[in-house]
Amino acid sequence: MEKLSLVMCLAALTASAAPAAAQTSLMVYGGLTEAEAVIEALEPSATSSTRTGLHAGAAVRLPLLGLIGLRLDGSYSEKGVSLNVAEGPVTANIDVRMPYVEFTPAITVGTRFVYAFAGPWGAYRTGCEATLSIQSQTQTDDCDEAGLEIESLDFGYAVGAGAGIGIAGNWSIGVEASVSRGLSDIDADSDGSDRNNAAQVRGFLSLPLG
Repeated sequence: MEKLSLVMCLAALTASAAPAAAQTSLMVYGGLTEAEAVIEALEPSATSSTRTGLHAGAAVRLPLLGLIGLRLDGSYSEKGVSLNVAEGPVTANIDVRMPYVEFTPAITVGTRFVYAFAGPWGAYRTGCEATLSIQSQTQTDDCDEAGLEIESLDFGYAVGAGAGIGIAGNWSIGVEASVSRGLSDIDADSDGSDRNNAAQVRGFLSLPLG
């Protein structure tokens, strides 16, 4: 009888723990993006470098099977590129800022505390500014006014990983890092293939739904 009672207690504990381990959750996050638009037909006198922007969003994480799950991300991400152009003794800096709204459905593998994820993303550009700096003079224009024809839509893929710790109940906090690669040509007036690449680091808060 004692053995039977012990088995029943273990079964009850297992049944009560299973839904928590596979619970749908909401994640909100914020951090930074280190972005660089890869320009294929860059002039010999110009060099490109990364620019840092804001990155924030939310994701719903859904359990599928075992350690495999689905996450649906919606985020705001500032991308672009910084260019240095040297013409004789004069050096100009051109900073191109391109904020995007992105949607990323991704497959996750792991627990809610340690996991990896990968999936495609699609993005819509919400603006574009080009800031020209020459010595002590600075001018900011819309990309269209500056002669930059940037496509409004973009797509690519992203991979990343995250780790978290529980703080109360099924709430958790943690950090994520990801890398995204663009697959479409973002320059509507280019002979090459200019793409958006970026790396993101963010902190998150995760809470259960339902």
